[in-house]
Amino acid sequence: MKKILTSIAVVLALLVTVDANAQFGIIGGFTSSKTSVDKDLSGYAKSTSLYHAGIAYRADMGLIAIQPSLTYQMKGGALEGGLSAVTGTLQTQTGFLELGIGLQVVPLNLGVVKAYGFAEPFIGYGITNVEAMGTDIKGLISGDKAIKDWANTEKNKLEYGFGLGIGVMALDFLQISAQWFTNLGGLYGDNDKIDGSAISDAAKVAFKNGNYQGIKFSLGIFF
Repeated sequence: MKKILTSIAVVLALLVTVDANAQFGIIGGFTSSKTSVDKDLSGYAKSTSLYHAGIAYRADMGLIAIQPSLTYQMKGGALEGGLSAVTGTLQTQTGFLELGIGLQVVPLNLGVVKAYGFAEPFIGYGITNVEAMGTDIKGLISGDKAIKDWANTEKNKLEYGFGLGIGVMALDFLQISAQWFTNLGGLYGDNDKIDGSAISDAAKVAFKNGNYQGIKFSLGIFF
């Protein structure tokens, strides 16, 4: 985590000092993520289809570009079967306010179209949580106060990790990118507090040693 924070600080310092063509933009798109589950469970992990949206700043320096972004990023995972305490699909979702620093290398510049590869360390803070059963109970039970309180207490709110991806910048204003990402660290804390709910207990047992990872596709419009 210290390396990620150091990298972000260095990049932000460069943005302040560098003379570059800069653009502000809005970004958003589709996120597909999942988390690993306890190897002793007979169920299997499933991906969840979620979303992200936010703002970005792009400093173009020719062969390289730097793109910080601040997004609301939904990440989640699901476990199908494998739990004796509950039936159906157990889901976990977290909404993060996430700061990412995209470091882009632009090997192909055709003027109207620029193709690039990038690495993006990120750090975020969880501001929303959902713990739910999906198939046997109609609708999400995120309204259950005990479960919401447990999720907000037990989940690690601070997240950090990195992503790798490719993208295209067209006409200097339209950006399309694809990224693989992974969160580092654990999804839940190390204490053993539970609220007595079978779903809460099962969620922690299933997902404690995993964290979110997946892919996301983004569309950006820059001005």
